[in-house]
Amino acid sequence: MSPPPNTPEPSLNLFAPADCASFRRRLFSGMIDAVVLYFLWAILFTIISQAQTSIPAPGLVMASSLFFIAFLYMVMLKRSPVRTLGYLAMKIKVVALQGGPPSLSQMVFRSSLLMLGPMFMFIDLFLLFGDARRRKLSDLLAGTCVVRSRARPSEHSAIVLGVLFVLGYTLFHWDVKSPVERLA
Repeated sequence: MSPPPNTPEPSLNLFAPADCASFRRRLFSGMIDAVVLYFLWAILFTIISQAQTSIPAPGLVMASSLFFIAFLYMVMLKRSPVRTLGYLAMKIKVVALQGGPPSLSQMVFRSSLLMLGPMFMFIDLFLLFGDARRRKLSDLLAGTCVVRSRARPSEHSAIVLGVLFVLGYTLFHWDVKSPVERLA
């Protein structure tokens, strides 16, 4: 179904490619966040193992606690103005295509894609090199972008439907492209 003929295209903010987080910044922020999560999990493991006699199912408590901590850290903190320690150290933030903070559903979807396994992480990172705005596959599909903390949108543009071919799959996603990019 197409929009009525005189309806203007939806306008979204477009970040300059130079404002988008580089592979190095994303890699180091991921390493810092992994170390922080490891220490949080180690503290939790110590607490649960000390109280193991009073907990009816310590394995279940441990697994659900690990999931809860990862959810709070990787989803809630990354979308908040506080951000994770890795994002703070590398001076980057996650934004929605509109330029503001991403929604909770966008962040849950973006983070849940990492649960598909280590092979997905390599495919996800590999895409960084082919996208002008250095977005991973999870960013493309969730409608997010990782930019420098002080980045401001450089122009307004329209929403377009993007098509991506990955390992024999055809994936559709919403994208923001400048008028020059739409002509190419």
